[in-house]
Amino acid sequence: MPTKGYKQSREHRLGIGFSGKGLKHPNRKRPISGLKRNTHKSWSSLSDRWYRVKYGITEEQYNTLLKNQNGVCAICKKPEMILHKGITLKKLSVDHDHSTGKVRGLLCHNCNLAIGYFEDNSTVVYNAYMYLNKVKS
Repeated sequence: MPTKGYKQSREHRLGIGFSGKGLKHPNRKRPISGLKRNTHKSWSSLSDRWYRVKYGITEEQYNTLLKNQNGVCAICKKPEMILHKGITLKKLSVDHDHSTGKVRGLLCHNCNLAIGYFEDNSTVVYNAYMYLNKVKS
């Protein structure tokens, strides 16, 4: 895939991840109508679109979940502590059921990874819980 003249970002799946004046993605027939990334409105629109496309919720619904959880992870009850690009704190991750797509809540990076490693299997999570309690006694 030729990428000369393109800067690819992780939002490329949304059709807005390539920047460059008048450029087209090599696999698209029409130019990409990119967002201007230096305006607050653009970032807000990108964030809202990301939540709608990826999880089926709006940014407002994300913020409602965040408020309902008092700004902390649904599992460990701690705020996010991982830095995004070493500068700002990451947002809490949207946790969802991979088979149904239903949003369950917001998790910190570490809890989200743990759930992923346990493959959303509650039996394995329970076994880990029992193991940790057995070791404590």
